[in-house]
Amino acid sequence: MPTTRVQFDKGIEANLPTSGMAEDGHIYVSNDNGNIYLGMPNGSLLPINRSPYYGTCSTASSVNSKIVTLDVDNDNFYLKSGVLILVKFTNENTSTSPTLNVNSTGAVAAKLYGTSAIGNTPDTSWHSGEVISFIYDGNYWMKIGLLQDISIKADKVSNATSGNFAGLNSNGNLTDSGYGYSSFLPSSTVIPTITFRQW
Repeated sequence: MPTTRVQFDKGIEANLPTSGMAEDGHIYVSNDNGNIYLGMPNGSLLPINRSPYYGTCSTASSVNSKIVTLDVDNDNFYLKSGVLILVKFTNENTSTSPTLNVNSTGAVAAKLYGTSAIGNTPDTSWHSGEVISFIYDGNYWMKIGLLQDISIKADKVSNATSGNFAGLNSNGNLTDSGYGYSSFLPSSTVIPTITFRQW
């Protein structure tokens, strides 16, 4: 197997410094796992090549301030524009204006888009056990993804046919789409013919 040789320029270190001793602006590479870190002004290390941060929240449904604990300690997490987190919520949200306090960085409002708050309905919030992704835009934690899951909501429409998917009418309201799961299945099983040729 070929070996890759890396030349580290000034300001890039191949070993991690003692805790709290990182130089501001220097890049460090872990010999253990190859992770790359940026030295911060307070001497801590910020991971810069890792996957989104993963955390959990068990705050009660009705409480506004949701406490999120990430899989990294406080010294390795900074609230900066563009940071992405995935949060698994133990409880659904029933608060009309939830905030996220991620690794003790302070309560920051969670929004759907622009300045629109996350509501307390399943369409605009989250269910218990759901994993939600958020990105910090410098002002708010913005929820990433669809605002509504309408695929299972035909039962909310009056006179809907059981098993049909929901759709939106010309006014943007939920309606029965007229189609269900079976509408997308082939009418008969087709077995393709495969011809083998020897060259």
